[in-house]
Amino acid sequence: MLRKIKLIICSMLIVSIFLLNSNVIDAKVKVRKSVAASQQTVKLVNVRKFGAKGDGVTDDYQSIINALNAVKDTSSVLYFPNGDYYCSTKILLNSSYSIKGESKEQTTITFRDCTKKANYDEWNQRGLFTFNGKSLSLSNITFRYIANTETKYTRTKTQTGAEAPEGVLVSVLRGDNINIQDSVFWVGGKANPSITCMWMKAEGADISNVNINRCKFENDTTATVGGCLWFSSHDNKNVKVNNVVISECEMLKHANDEALALWGFNVCDFYIMNNNITYSGQQVQNDVLISFGMPDPSRVESLRNIHFNNNAINLNGKCIAAVKFQLLSNDSYIDFSNNTIEGNMNNKTTLDCIWFAKSGTVDFYNNTINVKGGNKVSLLKKSHENDVNMKGNSFNRR
Repeated sequence: MLRKIKLIICSMLIVSIFLLNSNVIDAKVKVRKSVAASQQTVKLVNVRKFGAKGDGVTDDYQSIINALNAVKDTSSVLYFPNGDYYCSTKILLNSSYSIKGESKEQTTITFRDCTKKANYDEWNQRGLFTFNGKSLSLSNITFRYIANTETKYTRTKTQTGAEAPEGVLVSVLRGDNINIQDSVFWVGGKANPSITCMWMKAEGADISNVNINRCKFENDTTATVGGCLWFSSHDNKNVKVNNVVISECEMLKHANDEALALWGFNVCDFYIMNNNITYSGQQVQNDVLISFGMPDPSRVESLRNIHFNNNAINLNGKCIAAVKFQLLSNDSYIDFSNNTIEGNMNNKTTLDCIWFAKSGTVDFYNNTINVKGGNKVSLLKKSHENDVNMKGNSFNRR
């Protein structure tokens, strides 16, 4: 009897081990199949197969265009191995694309000096690299503009329609599902160009569902016009910019104009969190580092459900204002909470650190503001009756 029981137990153990091994093998097979399916779904197309050199000297424009045409509206990813890919001509994207570099430190698309306009009938303005399509993915890549001789190359009109030699490095005119991660956008050069690193400017259609994460925007010029990251819908009341997340990014501005700006008649559902925004310079033309609303008295703009939380703002040198809420509609709402502003100003500075100039409703909660130096410093200024709710803030003049 005891022997039969032992045989039954042994048989059960053998069956259990067999079933366990079968499940493990089945799981491994499923994982392999899943990985294989994933690898089949995401196909990398190497830009060098189309003739791109990436040596910083050869003009890779046509090779890049040919590669972009091969991957547009597909699931393929245009892959840039480490290198410096020089483009003499602007690039326009008017479909859906996914672009990935080997590393943001060593993979660069470079524009220089007087960049030619591409021969596109549908070209309507703005960037050296312009997106006017549906979906866009950028990752692990650097875009750079270097102006050492001349700068008449991009946008030919200012916001008011006047002619001016100013421009944009990367411009987005429309799109739904835009993901930009682990990338760098840099502008500068001896010719001191008037240029913005990135401008998402809704013109004929909406810009929606945008995610910008772990990116660096650096404007290394001292020109009068040009910032780091701008969003707007102020040319057309029927289009909007909405559902935007900006997180863990760095914005560096060394002189004039806004580093970060939100303008327009229909800008809503923004989540700007855990970013570092720094100004360091000795001169400033425009009056603010971060702007909610355009300083144009001819219109009133609407910024709704804007959340600016847990960001670090650093002011060094001379800056007239850190943050300004201006000319916004009564239905505008901005949550400005849990941010830190550190100012180390020179002795000639006149600073209005936080400036409310017709701002709709603002919840201004639990912010810490520390300012050292400066000639005439106002930590908080109101030039218009506003519905501003304040609590838990710390203002310190050192």
